[in-house]
Amino acid sequence: LDIQAALGQRAGVGRYVRELLWNLGAEAGADELAAFYFDFKRTGLEAVPPGVQMRSCRWLPGRLAQAAWKRLGFPPYDWFAGAADLYHFPNFIRPPLARGKKSVVTIHDVSFLRMPETTEAKNLAWLAAEIHATAEKADAILTDSHFSAREIVELLRVPESKVFPVWLGLPPFGPPPAPAAVAQARKEMGLDRPYLLMVGTIEPRKNIPFLVKVYEAMTDF
Repeated sequence: LDIQAALGQRAGVGRYVRELLWNLGAEAGADELAAFYFDFKRTGLEAVPPGVQMRSCRWLPGRLAQAAWKRLGFPPYDWFAGAADLYHFPNFIRPPLARGKKSVVTIHDVSFLRMPETTEAKNLAWLAAEIHATAEKADAILTDSHFSAREIVELLRVPESKVFPVWLGLPPFGPPPAPAAVAQARKEMGLDRPYLLMVGTIEPRKNIPFLVKVYEAMTDF
């Protein structure tokens, strides 16, 4: 399991990878789960889940490896990560692998192809350049919904039998906070009138200006 996103992203794919790491490790049983990441800055993870073999590369920055993959398609990812029966890349793109290596890729959606204007330019360039080769070379593609599965089949021209919609899980929710705690938090944050909580990241594709317009329309009543 490529867990690079778990180190640099708190939301979105980073959260997805951290949940996979902890939950797959608990379910691995006799099947060994290895997790790999580039750790040139010695940041590591806050905690290591039981049942997981942690592997890292500390002599080469991940950005240099990614630059080599972009320009040269070399060296193979498994040179750094070590041997495995199956490689899972949960962040859209499959880096080069040695011949004969099996891989699964999670492509969460293809909104960057359908509506490129909603994606940041740097991410768009990387995804658009690599996503077709990824879809072709991956042995299977996971995605988050049936809608995204249909989009992937249509826009990336891959067989429907290769794409598997797997809904994202939810971690257990804790008990609701006490009313007094809610009142205190609202007081500290100045929330003395109706408010809207948006828990996504700030990106063009989130369409936050529209959310603000909806909120303004609701508060007019």
